[in-house]
Amino acid sequence: MTIHFDINDEEIESQLTKLAEQQNKTVAEQAGELLANTLRERNAKLQKLREKLAVGEAQLDRGEGTDGESFFKGLLGK
Repeated sequence: MTIHFDINDEEIESQLTKLAEQQNKTVAEQAGELLANTLRERNAKLQKLREKLAVGEAQLDRGEGTDGESFFKGLLGK
């Protein structure tokens, strides 16, 4: 049995087809799981970014920041 999905991204279509056939799940179930996994990964990355931003903000509050103009002049060798 061949399952076809009308999706532009061939990699996603291939993954959904393979997983649907292996696990005998409906396309909607498989797509829902794929979306849930994508959202979990995205939220984890956003949380890490927020944590890094909080550290940077605390450093700036303590006066540990670097002047942006001076930083880029040094970076560019000017």
